[in-house]
Amino acid sequence: MASRIVNQTNPVQRCTIPVADPGGVTVMLLFFRAVLTSLLLALWLELFYKLGVTTDLPNLYGAVLVYTLVLLPVHLLMGWLNRVPDRLWFLLWGLLGLMGEWFVIGNSPWGNPEALHLPMFVFHGTYPVWGRIFDPARFEPNQRRAGLLAIGLFTLLGLAGRLIPSPDLRLAWFLFVPLGLYFSLAAMTLLHRPRG
Repeated sequence: MASRIVNQTNPVQRCTIPVADPGGVTVMLLFFRAVLTSLLLALWLELFYKLGVTTDLPNLYGAVLVYTLVLLPVHLLMGWLNRVPDRLWFLLWGLLGLMGEWFVIGNSPWGNPEALHLPMFVFHGTYPVWGRIFDPARFEPNQRRAGLLAIGLFTLLGLAGRLIPSPDLRLAWFLFVPLGLYFSLAAMTLLHRPRG
């Protein structure tokens, strides 16, 4: 819980602004760090798709704006309801993200039968939860290390796709290999036994 400043000169007038967590990191810094990290995790896949598969830069710019506008209230809610386990957040954001894909973007089973629904669910469930990877109250050091290792490994694997000479094989590589990161992080989320 955040520590609070108390006005020492006037005991009637109290200031209850959150200042810092026990580790000394401000609550606002943790919030914005989580939003930025979630944004980078979401854009990580978008970069592979927009630059590796479609070469659609204007759509990438729109994705930055949309993800930012979505992640601000997502992390406000996650901060207010901090005791909710990450597994539940994963399931909630995965379901809401899938509904957004179906009803807003048009990647529904009836509108786009080729769309991959399980990967969309896993993707949307993963990036908000793992956006808090640098919050010491949410992620243990071993879990953080494993997540960062997975991000590094799948980044190298994804970039290796640029070396594939066949355009069809390169397209398949950029479609499926980057998804391995989100499935790995989702498995770490669902299998993790919280301390305490």
